[in-house]
Amino acid sequence: LAQAIVREGLKAVAAGMGLAGLAIATFGALVTFRALTVELPVVNASHRTQRLESKPVYDWISRNLPRDANLFAYEDTGMFLETGRRACRFPVSPMPFYHDSKEELLAPYSRFSDFLRQQRVNYLLLSERDGYSDLPADLAVEARKAILAQPGLKPVYQTASYSIYEFRP
Repeated sequence: LAQAIVREGLKAVAAGMGLAGLAIATFGALVTFRALTVELPVVNASHRTQRLESKPVYDWISRNLPRDANLFAYEDTGMFLETGRRACRFPVSPMPFYHDSKEELLAPYSRFSDFLRQQRVNYLLLSERDGYSDLPADLAVEARKAILAQPGLKPVYQTASYSIYEFRP
């Protein structure tokens, strides 16, 4: 009798584990379905919009800036692919995020012209969306203000979403 009870108990445990596994798999399928049908189309639409907005800017760069110009661009890969110009972006250290220090996060931007000189940057392409994956939105705005406060920046082209500055150290 005891063995029968143990066998039945094991069957119940196995059935419970099977149901739990099925529930986890169903949840995973629903999350994946939502990501593919709701979230991914929104991201793709955003990228398409950004690409359409940036096209005239990249065309202007291709027509007006020297082939050997070094640029700063948050979307440095797109800059290279669209214009053939070399571009770099500003590396953001993860350490200030661990310290939860706004001052540490923004400090490198107050010395941004040092970075531009080190990288031999001649032009900057700035957008309101810059920093979206590196910084919280409020800090991205402050970082942009610090960049624009650097000496030696001269505006040379502007659209509703983008600005190009020449950098003369």
